[in-house]
Amino acid sequence: MHPMKKSILSILTILFLSSLSEAPAQTGGTPTEAQLIAILQSTAPPEQKDAACVQLKRVGTAASVPALARLLVDPQLSHSARYALESMPTPEATTALVAALADAQNEIKAGILQSLGERRDMPVAPVARYLNDNNPDIVIAAALALGKRGGAEALKLLTPLLDKTTGPVRTTVVDALLRAAEGLRDGPKAPAALRVYERLTEAKEPPAVRQAAWCGLLRADKKRRLTLLRQFLTGTDALQQRAVLEVAGEWNTPDVKQELARLLPKLEPPLQASVIDLLRRLNARESAGAIAAALASSESYVRAAAVNALAEVGNASHAPALLKSAVSKDAEEQKAARRALARLNKPLADSLLKLLPTAEPALQSEIIRTLANRQETDAVPRLLEVARTGPDGARDVAIRAVGQLAQPNQLASLVEVLTQATDDSRRRAAQEALLEACRRLQGRPDFSPEPLVSGLQGSAAARAALYPVLAQLRHERARAALLNGRQESDPQARIAALRALCEAVDPAVVPALVELAKTAPENNIRVLAVRGAARLVGEDATSPAGQRATTLRELLNLATRTEEKRMILGRFAVVPTLESLELAATLTADPSLQNEAAQALAEMTGSLSGAHPAECTRALQTALKNVSDEARRKVLQSRLQQIEALADYLTAWQVAGPYQQAGKSYQELFDVVFPPETGNAAGVVWKPLPAGADAQRPFVMDVLKALGGEQRVAYLRTRVYSDKEQSARLEFGSDDGIKIWLNGKQVTALNVARPLTPGSDKVDVTLQAGWNTLMVKLTQNNQGWEFCARFVKPDGSRLAGLKSQLPE
Repeated sequence: MHPMKKSILSILTILFLSSLSEAPAQTGGTPTEAQLIAILQSTAPPEQKDAACVQLKRVGTAASVPALARLLVDPQLSHSARYALESMPTPEATTALVAALADAQNEIKAGILQSLGERRDMPVAPVARYLNDNNPDIVIAAALALGKRGGAEALKLLTPLLDKTTGPVRTTVVDALLRAAEGLRDGPKAPAALRVYERLTEAKEPPAVRQAAWCGLLRADKKRRLTLLRQFLTGTDALQQRAVLEVAGEWNTPDVKQELARLLPKLEPPLQASVIDLLRRLNARESAGAIAAALASSESYVRAAAVNALAEVGNASHAPALLKSAVSKDAEEQKAARRALARLNKPLADSLLKLLPTAEPALQSEIIRTLANRQETDAVPRLLEVARTGPDGARDVAIRAVGQLAQPNQLASLVEVLTQATDDSRRRAAQEALLEACRRLQGRPDFSPEPLVSGLQGSAAARAALYPVLAQLRHERARAALLNGRQESDPQARIAALRALCEAVDPAVVPALVELAKTAPENNIRVLAVRGAARLVGEDATSPAGQRATTLRELLNLATRTEEKRMILGRFAVVPTLESLELAATLTADPSLQNEAAQALAEMTGSLSGAHPAECTRALQTALKNVSDEARRKVLQSRLQQIEALADYLTAWQVAGPYQQAGKSYQELFDVVFPPETGNAAGVVWKPLPAGADAQRPFVMDVLKALGGEQRVAYLRTRVYSDKEQSARLEFGSDDGIKIWLNGKQVTALNVARPLTPGSDKVDVTLQAGWNTLMVKLTQNNQGWEFCARFVKPDGSRLAGLKSQLPE
């Protein structure tokens, strides 16, 4: 029968069995053992009996054995019956399996032998008789069963077959012997296991068998463990050597590790590398000296193994040897040594610093690099000395290391290195180190830029190097010093200060940059000032959007080159306003700026169209008259179509929240009164909610994108103008629950969890003449959090003449 059909029938049968009952209490429950036995003894089809056997494997007891035993010789059900019997914890199951052997045919007999092998109480004699059967499949099954059963008797019966069998049968006998020997090697019968292992190490055996036997011998012969280890490693038999490498990892004892370390120098390089790795895995710290000696090997792979091992088992005393490897010409060895030096688990600062004065320049550099990689901050004072007076190569490395390690109270010393530098190269190295240190430290409460400000008392060259560092800080003192640099008397220092100001990261310098863009005598500085100010306006998330937009428009007027104008237009979308929208639409008439203006316009309408659809429509229509690039036109047309699709929907919304309470779900929060619902909600912060980004549903307001999270609520509000009092129908959809107030009166409440379906709910309302206030409370369970609404006539037709805008 096809396996799929059989599986389906089995499932159906189990369902059938579940419906059987001997008493009303069993109706609809799991079949009892008695019911299952009844199925086996009935004339039910094989599929039902097969399913019953599956159930009996889980619930069967000795009571089930007779019924199952009768099926053991059934060609269709033997497998099912023995599958149930082989794991039953009752001796009757073993007896039944043994009894069935006499009447079973070849294939069934082999299966029964296989099941007997799974039982620890299997008797040896009834199975052993089949070791001489004429059917090789039966011999194989009997041998495997005895191997799993194990014991000295099984070994005695199986061993003679080594000389009597060939091919797959002999292969199975060998496997069975190895299995049986494994069960004896740690007990009083270990000598019997040893004899098997010794027999299987003979040269006529396949390599895999010999290696398995050598492994067994090493594990079983505990008295000769060290002797065998020594003999195998120093011999020439690769299988013996591989056996040692496989087994010795289990011998984490001092004598084994000591012997491995003693033998290490006597081994051939490939074996040396393997033994070193073995010592690493054994965490043989006592063998670190022998491993370190291998760093002198002529073979790079041996040295690499030693380096990797010392990273885990070495200590400070091995640092000198590892340092030599770290300056090796072999790139892999060098990389491994540097990793090892970084990972040595003992404090190294003192040891390395003692080596520093007398080390060769290359080693000095490596020592310093190691101190930096290990974050040895205690080494900074000594590194500062090297930075001031050391050899050229070491000085540059030391300066870089100080940049990685210096603490706030050491910045003054690093500034001193910069101010005392006598050449541009050294000064530049100190500048880079200061940049590294300040970027790393400026978030700490004990950080102060005062040492850098004090350094401005130095030479013009020093001041020129310090201004770029100050420019990378957001700190009042750094900003003041940077702005004062505009009055530098030295031309070199002044230009450096102005360039640094243009690269500043502090948005508070934007007004100074705008002024610089207007007044700087140097054209290149004016260009840099425009670019710097535009960059900061785009990055500034703290200043009011209107102020930032005004600055961008001012910069656009100041820019003289097309490149800067394009850059500024690219920032328009970050702070969209109606004024910027109109300007971008106008600039689409300039061929040199057309593409950038169109892009900015498209992005701004995405944010503004909900609250200002008419203005966005006019701007897009203006741009479409000017823009010639087909791809840009498609984008603009798509935006225009989205606005048209929004015409009937309310999209000028403000949002407040999210609001939540610990331990309360969205359903419970539905009736919790938060500030927007109260009469006095002066402290509520309302923010514009952009129209949806889904081109297929641009009228959907996506609260999840704006606020995120789960188990919370948000409030939305808008104003709708009607030229007269009139009846209307409010159509809306929500994800999840929703309450709506119109002019302060609640008009609907639905405490639900659901996906949004536009127009799924409707409520009849009356719009008053003039402005109407609409407020929504929207709950969030998980996943989507969105809403849409529109007013239509009571009959569902379009209600013209309405307009909406954000509340003031």
